[in-house]
Amino acid sequence: MTEPVDRPGTAPSRGRRRCRPPPRPQGPHGRAADHPARPVLGAATGTVALRNALRGLAATGAGPTQLLAWLNRVTHHLTDNVTATAVCALYQPRPHVPRWARAGHLPPLLLRDGQARKPPAVAGILLGAIDQAEYEEGEIQLKTGDTLMLYTDGPIERRDRSLQDSIKVR
Repeated sequence: MTEPVDRPGTAPSRGRRRCRPPPRPQGPHGRAADHPARPVLGAATGTVALRNALRGLAATGAGPTQLLAWLNRVTHHLTDNVTATAVCALYQPRPHVPRWARAGHLPPLLLRDGQARKPPAVAGILLGAIDQAEYEEGEIQLKTGDTLMLYTDGPIERRDRSLQDSIKVR
């Protein structure tokens, strides 16, 4: 077992040490909007909480639309003003039909015969934006060699263009 490391400006270690968040600066709205670390820490914590909530909800065997509706309620009521995007998919190997729903997330892309295509669009509001939300479900029959791509916005996001321009299928 290793000893805790003392850092300059901290009290010497005596067993376990608690980690405390920095004090929350109070602005005109009583929130830490101008504190750069607070939104990042809050978003990361919220993401972990939502991911774990979705894992638990998925154990019920419910479909994508129901899972997102439940996750929306969790997001709206149990997090500190966190909103999030999500895509929830269920794949049945036979008959090769994935079903998905999305909550403000980028749509999946279908790669077929060397071409990227958009499957039929399904609507869904951002998680946590409103108390009760309904989500649409999409499905598509996959053919041999097809790939249905679910992705985050990170790889396609650019400062010089909108997300919609970044995902245009040419």
